[in-house]
Amino acid sequence: MQPFFEFAIGSLLALFPVVDPVGGAPIFLVLTTDASQSVRRRLAQRTALYVLLVLLLFLLIGGGILRFLASH
Repeated sequence: MQPFFEFAIGSLLALFPVVDPVGGAPIFLVLTTDASQSVRRRLAQRTALYVLLVLLLFLLIGGGILRFLASH
């Protein structure tokens, strides 16, 4: 089980700069200045869900895409 946790932590650390939540937070706040706190929370949750789904999608099919592009 140890290698799995090392892989998971390494993957999360590698994805952190790609997703850049620290850099995206000010942009989100500026874009939602007129929104109420509840609307902001809902938008943040929805955005986080979409980012997670896109990352999972590319985790599942990314290798195939790279193999396809490398063969052409």
